[in-house]
Amino acid sequence: MVARAEAALRALGTPVAAFARRDVEGGSWFADWSGDISGSDVYIGLMGGSPAASSVRLLLDDWVFDDVAGGDVGELLLGIFSGQATITRQRSFPFSSIVVLEHAVGGVRYSATRRLGSDEEPQPWERPLIAE
Repeated sequence: MVARAEAALRALGTPVAAFARRDVEGGSWFADWSGDISGSDVYIGLMGGSPAASSVRLLLDDWVFDDVAGGDVGELLLGIFSGQATITRQRSFPFSSIVVLEHAVGGVRYSATRRLGSDEEPQPWERPLIAE
């Protein structure tokens, strides 16, 4: 999984694509990376129940994708950063909005949501993905 994420970062042209890996409590593991992708400062984290887990949680800046198949991690990152994903705004509880980041890998659609502050500006990598 980490190797697929690192390969995706290399394909996107990042000069240093190595994730820092560490074990956490109960046999779980965590790996993260931060750096520049196409002029945007980006943070990516991967976490799983074990190094052999079939799926991971993917943290991408303020976005959280749960249950991403290990084989899909690289393609999900490539799809997002190559402009194939979409970000849409949706109304939630009476006075707030959420934004949804979605991308399909094979037959699986992955999505992450977060609250949108009224004065919040999108990150540079998010701007091309915003659907009007």
